[in-house]
Amino acid sequence: MGDGPQYRVVTCRGTLARVRELPAAEQILAKVDPAHILAIEQGRSLTWMSTVHIDAIADATFKAIGAEAYRTFFAESVNRWADSKLFGPLFQSAGRIFGSNPAGHLKWLGRAWQVTTRNLGSVSTTETKTGVQVLYAGLPQSHRVERMLHSSYGSLYGIVSGRGETPKIEPDDSRLPDGFLTFDVSW
Repeated sequence: MGDGPQYRVVTCRGTLARVRELPAAEQILAKVDPAHILAIEQGRSLTWMSTVHIDAIADATFKAIGAEAYRTFFAESVNRWADSKLFGPLFQSAGRIFGSNPAGHLKWLGRAWQVTTRNLGSVSTTETKTGVQVLYAGLPQSHRVERMLHSSYGSLYGIVSGRGETPKIEPDDSRLPDGFLTFDVSW
């Protein structure tokens, strides 16, 4: 598997399934080397795989649907993941502990990142007067790209809106070239 950035196959498979539901799915997947799709389909769910496979699909998706739709794609996806075997227990535990408070659910992001990624840096959260600050740190070169800003924004939006709140998210990507991405999240 190597030392490069990796995701759990199950998360890649979930994203691929969501891409297949998009109206532009055929157009998107036609731009992706079939070997990437096959690697995701044939991988064992809880094993690690290089991010290059899902990154190829993510790049094609981002280019085809644009930033705003990409955010929406991830906002919807994050709440679907709440029902998955991998994330379900995390969401259920957070719900029992924090109820519908988005701050509590956001605090679990670091743990979710650890469970689903390897060699992709870290995610930490800090409570602020108005909400939570989320910091992605140590992102590898492959993830210092615009689509990372939008997928993260969408995921954060989905977490907060999924708790019945209206999110206000202020991203700071000024340090993205150095591997850092910050979001001030309130509701």
